[in-house]
Amino acid sequence: TWGAGQKIAIIDTGIVEHPTFEGEVGNAQDFVEVEGATTTEINGHGTAVASVAAGTHAAAPGVAPAAEVLSFRVADTDGNSDSFTLAQGILAAAEAGADVINISLGSSGNSSVVQEAVDTALAAGSTIVAAAGNNGSDALSYPAAYEGVISVGSIDAAGQHLDFSNTSETLDISAPGYAVPAAWPGEQVIQFTGTSASAPFVSGSIAAVMSWDPSLSGQQAYELLVDYSNE
Repeated sequence: TWGAGQKIAIIDTGIVEHPTFEGEVGNAQDFVEVEGATTTEINGHGTAVASVAAGTHAAAPGVAPAAEVLSFRVADTDGNSDSFTLAQGILAAAEAGADVINISLGSSGNSSVVQEAVDTALAAGSTIVAAAGNNGSDALSYPAAYEGVISVGSIDAAGQHLDFSNTSETLDISAPGYAVPAAWPGEQVIQFTGTSASAPFVSGSIAAVMSWDPSLSGQQAYELLVDYSNE
């Protein structure tokens, strides 16, 4: 029942059908214009991210399996996107009433278009969680670096920092990011590594806490999560 009544928007490469998602993925929108694109041409990254947040597969259980997953495809087959397309996805997720927006994508470049979309979504009541980035640098990727966005780094099973994970004094929280069991197209389960895998742990956790007490905002749920996390 974790996540019941909550909407988690996955802004990524799109989500394909997989046994880990019981029923259809809600409100799927595709902002990537590719002629003749089919489901098989969708990069599996978004499917993996969604499964960590809310999957039900026994071999790759998600954190909030009862949450409703919304898919917003902003990245192509190669996982590439741009600021305008990402901003479109963020605004669409907020308009759809997403309680939590997960962005396991990032760039080293700042964008006023993306920042405005983030600010609009936050003002609409959505909580935004984003991957810190996999460059091994001491600066967060955008949109994780924006004020108000919950940035997530990666740790291993022993709770130790993974070298690829970006760091910063403003990094908010870390979660598992090495060989995480996750769904993949073709009804597969893979080992998923990167801050992309870490962010949905936090998105799912926020949705779970909100489902226990619907009076909580996403920010209040996140603060509880931090209070009870291993420092």
